Amino acid sequence: MISPEAVFEPLSANEFERILCGRGGYSSARAFCDYASSREWILRSSEIEDVCHLLRKNYPAFVKETIGGAEQVYENCFDVLGSGPTYLGAKIDWHLDFKSGRIWKRDFYQDVPLMFWGDDSDARVPWELSRFQYLVGLALAYKLTNLNKYHHKFTALVEDWIYENPCPYGINWANAMEISIRVVNWLAAYELFDPKSFTDAFKLKFFHALYQHGHLIWQNLAHCTPGLNNNHFLFDLAGLMVLGRLFYRTPDGRLWYEFARRELEKEVLNQISPDGTCYESSLNYQVMMLEICLFVINFERSFGSDFPDEWKARIMQSCAALYTLSKNDHTVPNFGDGGSDRLFKIVKRNERDITNILDLACVVIGLKGYCKNKISPVPELLLWTGKRGLRLYFERLVSKQKEKRSMFFEDSGLAVIRDERSYLAFFANAAADLDFAGHKHNDLLAIEFSYGNENFIVDSGTYVYTGDAACRNYFRKTASHSTLEVDGQEINRFLPKILFSVRKDAEINDVVWDSTPEFDSISVSHSGYMRLDGPIMTRRRIHFDKAESIYIMKDEFLGAGRHFFSGNIILNHNITAGILDNQIVLKSASGPMAMIVMVSGKWHLEKIPHYISSSYGEKLESWKIRYSLIDEAPQACIWGMFGADSYREMQQKSVQFYSILNRIGWRTKTVRKLELKRGSEQLLPERVIDQILNPGLEQLRESRVVMEEADKSSE
Repeated sequence: MISPEAVFEPLSANEFERILCGRGGYSSARAFCDYASSREWILRSSEIEDVCHLLRKNYPAFVKETIGGAEQVYENCFDVLGSGPTYLGAKIDWHLDFKSGRIWKRDFYQDVPLMFWGDDSDARVPWELSRFQYLVGLALAYKLTNLNKYHHKFTALVEDWIYENPCPYGINWANAMEISIRVVNWLAAYELFDPKSFTDAFKLKFFHALYQHGHLIWQNLAHCTPGLNNNHFLFDLAGLMVLGRLFYRTPDGRLWYEFARRELEKEVLNQISPDGTCYESSLNYQVMMLEICLFVINFERSFGSDFPDEWKARIMQSCAALYTLSKNDHTVPNFGDGGSDRLFKIVKRNERDITNILDLACVVIGLKGYCKNKISPVPELLLWTGKRGLRLYFERLVSKQKEKRSMFFEDSGLAVIRDERSYLAFFANAAADLDFAGHKHNDLLAIEFSYGNENFIVDSGTYVYTGDAACRNYFRKTASHSTLEVDGQEINRFLPKILFSVRKDAEINDVVWDSTPEFDSISVSHSGYMRLDGPIMTRRRIHFDKAESIYIMKDEFLGAGRHFFSGNIILNHNITAGILDNQIVLKSASGPMAMIVMVSGKWHLEKIPHYISSSYGEKLESWKIRYSLIDEAPQACIWGMFGADSYREMQQKSVQFYSILNRIGWRTKTVRKLELKRGSEQLLPERVIDQILNPGLEQLRESRVVMEEADKSSE
């Protein structure tokens, strides 16, 4: 039997030279290196002096941050997936997960285990370090400061990595997506430095390594069948396209390029739905996919080539969908997985901030009316498109942005219900509707809520993939989302030891969307709990009164039998919450506040310590509100929610809330009792609100310790 290792024979430097001089048609390896060093590939390196002048003049904070980041890289200090700045020693171990201490053996890449059950090691730590996304900042700092130490650091890091990661051995060759990201960032940084300053020996070593990268990508494409491919395949194709152009005169290069170009044209139409949303149930990945698409368009245009109009129209539609789904702080909801993956990480920003995508789309595909009307676009625009791109950006700015309005995206099950200040996102895309559920969470019927620029109710996020199976499932389970539960069961059951799929238990039913000048409403049910002994159909109805900017929810549990019914409301880490009778007051440090009013009086309200994650590897303490009831089905819980900029405005909305209930026909006996009670007594004094906004963070930690000790004793 032939081993996989025998099939892949790493290309030697001499063989690489023979390919370049033979089938490649170059007179020598040096002639190829001179060609490769003479043109722009990824960034507008020929304009870098002008770009640096504009950066110093208009982006002083970014310049300071870039130079500070370069200093950390120079000192071998890296912030990797929530680690915080960490010194990795005088010599970097590229095979080490420095968080857990796990070191991967330098075995043949197909024999390298990507995870180990029972420990907290995460292959993404060495992968993230080996993506080299910090090299573009290092090169930019070199151009901004003229300090040669950054140039020397670049060559030292690349040469050390090549020496310590012989192709094809070790963890850093085990994933084609990781290889592709490294390719693009290596080449982008290389061209920002003056290529003439590198020795011939370094150039040959560098381009030989890139050729090896191409072979590994080609032999390990994340390619399945249409409907099963995921975002990894797009990364693979982007890397292969770049290498195909670089080595186009060789047979391999032409093969890589033509395949990547052909598949990209098909794959984007497969992975982005006609309504512009991503089929993987994750807006995090939609942002990432759009970055890749805009990059390849911009890359191909530098060679005088373009993509079909239908293809670019789908990209435009996807950008428009992101804009519509974005909050007032320009971020999108955190539904589904979020791996903090990007092709570039030139600027530090919230990974769900879409400002850079819209600015780049304005120039790259001519998208108008979606950019923030501001003096300066994102810094990446200058690096991607140069002075011409800056000119096009200002030519295409419009005096008035497109209106952000309520909308239901049928292909993805996403809905946004909003006005100028209030924002609610709703998610109803079942795993059963997908051929691939790898990045799916149990978030059916879940919501996020914001008021102004403050995010009050959020998705719990992802935190980790394979590094901790228990945490992986904690963050994707039903109880970690602002949705409904029955008997503490999952909407879709998890599969044993499978962290990237769920059983397809739940199907979406009875979707009704309506939008009028007076209100927006949506009603959706799912069958995830019909498998229980006493089958239950869960349904959530949302009504938004536009005049008063008040949301009213009706959560229904339809069926038979005695059950434990509950719903969760996940709060952001910076939100304090207090409960008094049927009212929940939410307050942010920045000023805006919100109130939730429960009008189904028999439901028990409690505040429970929780964790959320806003980016991969980061875990933050927060609260969740749970409302629960043990009783016979059917049951319903009605509650309202609204934001306010002042205590007085919150008082006014709490009064209007009951009249809206009456108007839409959701006025029960309990509602009438509460309405009479509110009419016969004064509203909550402001000092009482301050008193109930406790316990604080210290009490949260104390509560968590008590809960964890109770869990241990029960074991």
